Amino acid sequence: MAGSIAACVDGAASGGRTWQVPRNLDSLLSRCLKPTLFTIGCPVNRPSMIAAPILLLISLFASAGQPSAQATFDQLKTLEGNWRSTSGKTTANYQLIANGSSLVETWTMSPTRQSMTVYTMDGDRIIATHYCPQGNAPRLELARTDADGTHFFEFLDGANLRKPGGSHEHAFSVRLDPKGTLVRNETYIANGSTYDPEKDCGSTELFERVK
Repeated sequence: MAGSIAACVDGAASGGRTWQVPRNLDSLLSRCLKPTLFTIGCPVNRPSMIAAPILLLISLFASAGQPSAQATFDQLKTLEGNWRSTSGKTTANYQLIANGSSLVETWTMSPTRQSMTVYTMDGDRIIATHYCPQGNAPRLELARTDADGTHFFEFLDGANLRKPGGSHEHAFSVRLDPKGTLVRNETYIANGSTYDPEKDCGSTELFERVK
């Protein structure tokens, strides 16, 4: 186990993206967690002694499959063009600007109602700034990518978010299905309220590319 884990840690430290989880990891962890007492001045319970390293390794294995922010941004760039919601109520346009360093997403809900989200790289993270018809501009950060390719963005900070009675986008997700359907979910919460991911699930809209 030590050799396998060392290889994983060395790969992470060097920026490598190939992770090999030992097939017998479960049995190895079970043996590691077997209650044993050590006497070094006073009794020490072995599980408590190794709990932190084991949790760290589990966290490393869980994050190993995450694409880099740059890879995710490159995928988002492929959305460039025009899209229409399957409900027919909303159109979306994606446009690359600033020498390809920013992706502008423009939603048109009616001739007089539009919103805009600008995606940009910020070091090793992606920031999405959403410009809402209500006049606020929350910034959201890419938090994770699920196994099905859904990219989740979560609230970071923003401007004009204190207006009483108003709301702002606090989370959203985007996924491009293999068949070419764009799946977009947005979660708005009232200004000054606390976000509860279990209750604040947002609304989902499907888009198809306009040819």
